[in-house]
Order: sequence, then structure tokens, then C-alpha cells
Amino acid sequence: MNYLIRHAQTDANLNGIIDGWFNMPINKTGVKQAAEVARKVAKLGIKRIISSDLLRPWQTAEIINNEANLGLEIELDSRLREIFFGSLEGKKKGSLGPHDGEELEDLYIRIREFIDDMKATNIENTLIATHGGPINMFLYCAEHDAWNPQHYVEDKTIANCRIFEFPLDK
Repeated sequence: MNYLIRHAQTDANLNGIIDGWFNMPINKTGVKQAAEVARKVAKLGIKRIISSDLLRPWQTAEIINNEANLGLEIELDSRLREIFFGSLEGKKKGSLGPHDGEELEDLYIRIREFIDDMKATNIENTLIATHGGPINMFLYCAEHDAWNPQHYVEDKTIANCRIFEFPLDK
């Protein structure tokens, strides 16, 4: 089994700011969240950690790695980044502006390629530290073999440090 985890809380999350590719660090609450979830992760038999190359999931993975005494090298993968919101990044959620960022299909392509690479290596017990958008897309990919925006439903309630099981056989 592989596991997806959303990064710990940032000040942008707390204040309703769109962070996308902004390299926001986790805040004090986020540090506590990551340390708390590490106890659960310690029981999962994690053999590999892959993180988005943005700061917040990497910090989350680093705290978990240290607190759970995993002693693993954290691999960074830019395909695990949050969707790019373009000029809306850094603004309050609900702000109006031109959509000049990444399309959902672009995120689908990145995540599908990542999943295909994971299947090719067939390594289980991997912790994948990422963002809400990619987690939604992982869940979509588990149910669909091709992109169809009519079938995509975003769960906007994915909490910071929430863990999802993600088997590679789907």
C-alpha cells in the first residue's frame, strides 16, 4: 500500500490565500500537525518518501521522517506540485481574475505520469507528500483511465496532514 498525505498547515491555508506554486513554509500549527501524524506513519512500514518539490510538503515529510525515525532520503518530484493558479496565486480564495494558470488536464497528465512511473517501479509502502489538488487527482485517477472533466469532482475538504491509502493496482 502507498499513502498520500497533504502538507501541514501554512499561514496561506489559515488565511484563505491561494498558494499554488508559492513556496510557503508550514506554520507552528503545521509543525505540530506533522509531528502528530508521524506517530501514525511510524506504524505503516514506510520504505520510501517522495515529496513535491515545494517547501510545505517537503517540510511536512521531513518532520514525519524525523519524528517517526524512518531515516529515509526524501525524493523530490515536481509532478507532485499543486496546480499552478497563475496570477491568482497570493490572492484570497474567491478572488476574480483571469485564469492564466494550469488547466486541470495538465494536472491530470502530471499525476497520471507519476502513477505510471510508480507502477513501473512497483515499490510499495511509499509516503507521497503533496497538496490538495494532486490528491484530488490521484483519487480521480484511481477511478478513471482517461481524463474527462465531466467526471471530475473536487473535494475541497481535504484537511492538512490527512492521509489517504493509494494502492497501485487501481
